[in-house]
Amino acid sequence: EKTTEGLQNAFNYAYENGYKNVFLTKGNYLINCENQLTDILKGGLLLPSGLTLVMDNEVALIVKKNSLTSYALLLIEKSNSGGVIGGNLIGDRDTHDFSDSSSHEGCHLITIRLSRNIKIESVSMEKATGDCMCIGGGYAYGDEGYFRPNNISVKNCILDGARRNNISVIDCQFLNISNNTIKNAGTVNGTLPKAGIDLESNRRSTEWQEVYDVTITNNKFVNNYQASVINYNAFRVVVANNICDSSIDAGYGRNTIISNNVIDATNSINITPGIITRYMNENVDNQVLIANNQLTKCSMSISGLNIEVLNNKIKQGNINLSRINTCRIDGNIINTVDTHGILLNGDIENKNINILNNDIYGYNVRNIYGICVRKISPDG
Repeated sequence: EKTTEGLQNAFNYAYENGYKNVFLTKGNYLINCENQLTDILKGGLLLPSGLTLVMDNEVALIVKKNSLTSYALLLIEKSNSGGVIGGNLIGDRDTHDFSDSSSHEGCHLITIRLSRNIKIESVSMEKATGDCMCIGGGYAYGDEGYFRPNNISVKNCILDGARRNNISVIDCQFLNISNNTIKNAGTVNGTLPKAGIDLESNRRSTEWQEVYDVTITNNKFVNNYQASVINYNAFRVVVANNICDSSIDAGYGRNTIISNNVIDATNSINITPGIITRYMNENVDNQVLIANNQLTKCSMSISGLNIEVLNNKIKQGNINLSRINTCRIDGNIINTVDTHGILLNGDIENKNINILNNDIYGYNVRNIYGICVRKISPDG
């Protein structure tokens, strides 16, 4: 308790005296996350607006074992600038008290709410009981009104072994996630969605929450249980130049670009399609571009409205189409181990599909259909 109180007092002193940075030197600091940081949030340390916490690489902020269902080791709220640089944040995933029936998925290492111009750089985060990072979860408050987090960057970090997601984004505009190593989400005592990154606003219960204008580039995803990236319902999202071993899921998002990624599922712990798009309804336009990706030992599962699949290379996989309206499959090279290179499920109405200029080969398979339209009989 004294360690936590002392650090918070140092943060407050720096803020009150106009300092922009607080430097923390070598050491292990046990942080009590049962403090009431705001009216509704418990946690360890509240970083005041405009302040950047700069930590030596041999600094570790360690969550003290607790039984809380939600907390933030570091909370950034109502901040106009600042962030965290360096250091190690270690959660209590392996020691946490789960004795009640709750999922405890709200226990995060860094939480960013109602803030802008925040940089998280070169931080190692591991063993979160919930997420390594959670961005959003704001609310309309009093006469101050509401604004969503915006202009947030996460760069050159290691995010490892969160129980839920390594990064959850539930409310944000202008988010850049780049040059990080993101691994092992949901692999130990996991709770869904178990993704490297999950873009998922809670619009059903909180109408003002939205996630949009997101770039996810030049990251390395390893061993995340369910997916590397899930775009559940965000829009204007770019996922480019990443290395993955599990799926990039465009979900029910809109205006998504998935390009120049390498997805190699050779050693994947959970075999799923390498790239996924999903059908919402006939009135919602997905607008997804999938271009110049390289897939190995995984396929594409494509559904939705207004999808382009261009110039991808697929080794030991295929493209499966179902519930498609307005789709162009053009210029892809497919080396399949299945009976088909491109499969169109004919049981469900599909329309406006153009399949052209694709090269389809069998990978150690003699008899294949380049393009197969399959209609299952009423008896199955």
